[in-house]
Amino acid sequence: MNWEWIDRFAAVLTGLGVLFLVVQLRQSQRQRHRQFEDQFLQRYWTLLDSMPDRCDPMLDEAAPSQEMEMIEAKWMRTYLRLCEDQCDMRAAGWVTDETWKLWWEGIHSVVSEERFRNEIARYESNGLLSNLRRGLDRGDSNNFDPAELTKPARWWRGLFGLLDRIGRKERPVAADGVLRPPPQPTD
Repeated sequence: MNWEWIDRFAAVLTGLGVLFLVVQLRQSQRQRHRQFEDQFLQRYWTLLDSMPDRCDPMLDEAAPSQEMEMIEAKWMRTYLRLCEDQCDMRAAGWVTDETWKLWWEGIHSVVSEERFRNEIARYESNGLLSNLRRGLDRGDSNNFDPAELTKPARWWRGLFGLLDRIGRKERPVAADGVLRPPPQPTD
């Protein structure tokens, strides 16, 4: 009796089992990344809710009082710490490529303002906010990435997926930070 077909069948099943295991590992990594990113999103919204009126671009600039300047300075420091934490977590490989792109565009648009740049410069001598300074020194908001990982390493860690990119069109982000729908083809 020829048992060779059983060996081949077992090899195919083993291969499929390994493939299934790798897919499951990647999915659990992506889920872990999303949960981790959600924690930062929660920090961001909490911070945004506590934003002083003077920092809110949707309101007219109020005349600053000494108390308001102290509140604003504390809020700015907290915001800059959050941004630096986001950069650190990206460098450590905990933030996906897609999320980082959105975060950095938002971070760059805010910390590029003169008052934020001045606050960042105050910390230069003691080495704090180094990732933010590096990102601002690049000048281009789209090219800064503190994660210095190769593409295979980023894929393995679940930071991006090859299948995620196939057929996906970029959604343009306007200067006001609003995602626009992709352009529709015209006939």
